[in-house]
Amino acid sequence: MMAKKDEKKSVLLYATHWRVLRKLSMEQRDHIFHAIFALIGEEEMPELDFVEDLVFTTIQENILDNIAKWEETRAKRAVAGAKGGRKKASNTNEANASNAKQCQANEANASNAKHNVNVNDNVNVNDNVNVNDNVNVNDKEKRKKEKAVTASSDCSAECSTNVEPSLQKSKKEANEHFEKLWALYPHKRGKNQVSDKTKRKLLDVSVQAMDAAIKRYVHEVRGTDRPWLNGSTWFNGRYQDYTEGNYVPTVTTGGKGAHYQSGEGFRDFSDLEE
Repeated sequence: MMAKKDEKKSVLLYATHWRVLRKLSMEQRDHIFHAIFALIGEEEMPELDFVEDLVFTTIQENILDNIAKWEETRAKRAVAGAKGGRKKASNTNEANASNAKQCQANEANASNAKHNVNVNDNVNVNDNVNVNDNVNVNDKEKRKKEKAVTASSDCSAECSTNVEPSLQKSKKEANEHFEKLWALYPHKRGKNQVSDKTKRKLLDVSVQAMDAAIKRYVHEVRGTDRPWLNGSTWFNGRYQDYTEGNYVPTVTTGGKGAHYQSGEGFRDFSDLEE
């Protein structure tokens, strides 16, 4: 008996087979195993005696049933594999189609972008019409400057209330007042060394107060060897030592009726009281 050529190259034996085989001799077992492997292979079946053939027939039925089940399973797997292959191929095709669509979409977007770029390049209205931008900027700058001027004016008005009254007076008024004070001082030297700022400060000193300070100074130095202070030195600050509240009297050696050279640069103080 020739074995069927089959792709299955294995055989499944059961424990029940061994219960029968172990009752046989070693030679009989050898013949039966030879027949089993010839069945699943391509070899010629060996000659079996009655007992060996009886046992082999039982085992053969189990082997053929297993082969049939295996072939059925293999066929199902082949069908499933074919379906899976078709599905995979379908997925691949769908993916390819999707990629193709995406490529087309990308090309379309690129074309549109290029078109848009060309349009923007050609329509340079926004770039050329910078006059509006400049006008807007100029308007903004103008408004900023107006606000700054307004704020400065407001600040000036506000700050002016906090400035000393003498600083708010005109230069002309300061000069006129200084001329009156300068006429009171006996040693008229260094007039040009009195600054406008000092003259404005002197607006706070009345003619009467300066005259009193000068008289104190004259009483202190007349009849002595002390040199006269230049007018610039006096009005640049030394007069403050002889103003009311600051003056500290000192003993002098001069007498009543002392006369100082009058005329240009000097004043006659012979009429001053002690």
